[in-house]
Amino acid sequence: MKFLDHNIIILSDPHIGSHLDNQLWHTISLDFAKWLKQKAINQNIKDIVICGDIFNNREEISVSTLHVAGQFFDILKEFNIILLVGNHDAYYKDRTDVNSIRILNEWDNITVISEPTVISAFNHTICMCPWATSIDTIEKCDILLGHFEIKTFKRTPFDINQLGVTSSELLNIAKLIFSGHFHVRDERTYENGSIIYTGNPYQLNWNDCELTKGIYTLDLTSLNYKFIENNESPIHKKYSLSSFLQKGVPKEEFKNNFVKVFIDQKIEPEKLDMLYNRLCQYNAYSVKFDYSESEVILVKELDIDFKKESFDLEQVFRDYVNGLTVENKKENIINYILNLYKKISEGSESYE
Repeated sequence: MKFLDHNIIILSDPHIGSHLDNQLWHTISLDFAKWLKQKAINQNIKDIVICGDIFNNREEISVSTLHVAGQFFDILKEFNIILLVGNHDAYYKDRTDVNSIRILNEWDNITVISEPTVISAFNHTICMCPWATSIDTIEKCDILLGHFEIKTFKRTPFDINQLGVTSSELLNIAKLIFSGHFHVRDERTYENGSIIYTGNPYQLNWNDCELTKGIYTLDLTSLNYKFIENNESPIHKKYSLSSFLQKGVPKEEFKNNFVKVFIDQKIEPEKLDMLYNRLCQYNAYSVKFDYSESEVILVKELDIDFKKESFDLEQVFRDYVNGLTVENKKENIINYILNLYKKISEGSESYE
């Protein structure tokens, strides 16, 4: 395994097959691959590193998603590609020897990294680490590429990670670190080095709303890196009813994007239906309404107060399962339900 040139592209987390293998998202993945190919050609780049989570589902992959993955990498067949196994690519949670991207290792231009691998290139040592790599096994190097869970970085725009390794531990190994895993792009510079979360290359769900997505280029000689924004893939856009009333509907922003409208004022059901039908004419991939928790919205001649007393949904699941007549494995059932709920709440919903 080697790099063909000193300029490379780094990205992560394309999650092929997201949203329950939705066909629209298959198309979005392939359109991104075409954009990526053009960017690489424009900059005369021959090497692409994807830092994990090539696929979305770690337990089973549909035939349609496998077909799309073949198309994805066929678009990029003229490049030297290195794939790191991410947690979504690994069948087991704490090891990567059984993984879904192993089948891609048979391609002449693709190398799959399922265990820590060190190479020398352009007078620098580069270590590539898949998911679940123990930090004690990583050799000191100049550049570290991985799929890490690093403390204090954001898992989502609303959730700061408290698990995994620390920045200090990684910076004791390398001075320049690129990581996949978290979808919030983040660049942090310390006294003794830099850590860059590449983020996912295009918005995948509403957690990505207002987040800039794209890819990185890295010069393996100078160690200079640059972010290139992806301005081609669909984005998630939020509006409010009051903004429409004040400024009008920016219909040019709807086309081929995902739209959510916050209903922050009272509106009659008939007018709400008319608004929805009008917005659907602007060729968004989806239009959804969301409601204020502090407003009483008039629906079908009834006042429904959406400001409800909060409750612990996890406890509701537990109470229900514990009340079943099954004699054992209740905890396994609870864990399965909670994992499924987590997937749905993180955006694994269908856009059909």
